[in-house]
Amino acid sequence: MSDDDAPSIGDNKDAAFSELDVIDLADDDNGVMSDQDGTDRIDESGDGRDEVAAEVSIVKERIAEFMNSPRLPSNIAGATIKKAPRTGTSLFNQCGIRIHDADGCEYFMCLLDRCYNVSAPLVIKCTKKSTSNATKHLKTKHGVESSKTQSENRRVAALAEQMDLYTNERFLADVLSNNVQTDMSFNICFARFSLGHVEQSIPYNAFQTDRWRLLAKQLPLGPGGLKSINMQKHHVEMYETVKRTIVSEIAEARRYYTIPFMSLNLDLIKSKTSNEKYLALRVCFNTRRQANIGYNLAVRRFAPTTDERLAEKASAVIDQWSQGVLSEFGIEVRRDVPTSVSDSGSDVKHTLQVLMDAWWEWCISHLSHLALTDAFGNRSRRV
Repeated sequence: MSDDDAPSIGDNKDAAFSELDVIDLADDDNGVMSDQDGTDRIDESGDGRDEVAAEVSIVKERIAEFMNSPRLPSNIAGATIKKAPRTGTSLFNQCGIRIHDADGCEYFMCLLDRCYNVSAPLVIKCTKKSTSNATKHLKTKHGVESSKTQSENRRVAALAEQMDLYTNERFLADVLSNNVQTDMSFNICFARFSLGHVEQSIPYNAFQTDRWRLLAKQLPLGPGGLKSINMQKHHVEMYETVKRTIVSEIAEARRYYTIPFMSLNLDLIKSKTSNEKYLALRVCFNTRRQANIGYNLAVRRFAPTTDERLAEKASAVIDQWSQGVLSEFGIEVRRDVPTSVSDSGSDVKHTLQVLMDAWWEWCISHLSHLALTDAFGNRSRRV
């Protein structure tokens, strides 16, 4: 959590702007997140890359000048500068300054030539979960985008070209007759199956992407058939169905054992792709037939607001979320959980040991690794 903390300099009234134009663009849910770790480069969609490179060099000087004498907008409450990582080449960090307000909402101050103004700089408001507004601005007004976005566009174009090969009467006849043995039908079904992995199984938004639109055009649902499908409703219904099954199995095991019977696994993980932190909560227990089963109850993006970070420790935020998930499934730690496992640092360990009062211990894999280290004095290599 300390990586995202930045010293607040919004109280510097002498350096703050009195007025500032904040453009609140309509958020595009289909926009590709271009702020990734170590994979973004500034490129131009057309010619003139030398001019763009020269401008980027000038922007670096502007960023350095701004950091030396910061002038944060006065109309953004609790404005703080988001520190750029030492490694990585984020598109936003090359083109301007990133700012957070008191609620954790992000703003992007563009320092490229057509937007640069010392007295009244252009600031674009993003959302807590998406920076597509700023991405759209850089693309439409300055013609620059990250190499990751360009690579994704090329993959979508290649998929469109491949899908065009399957748009014919033979494929539709195969689908309608449930003949999935042909190579053509198999490729389409495989592409649809791969979609869930490619898009990280993102709910709702996965069905607003160009990839899904290309695949959906091949389905014989008739004109406008897909527009009547409420994907959000389907996801809620599926979640409720799975939740009821899990709750009933836990209740049955509780009636059978009458003692604490469940192991709790709480982990704080970091995505290598998006560089974001996630909380994952999992439970394991034996059924009355002595079959060991486990369920992932919830996975949530861990991004506490500035007020939450300042008011309480990270362990308190983790405990609040975890208790909410457990109560939704009818689980009480003191009644049902005799043991817990984690390997995510002191915050998660403190949550389990102190706040939840659950008996914490190492999992078998980490315990074996520690035993090998203690016995031979070296660490095993990661495969």
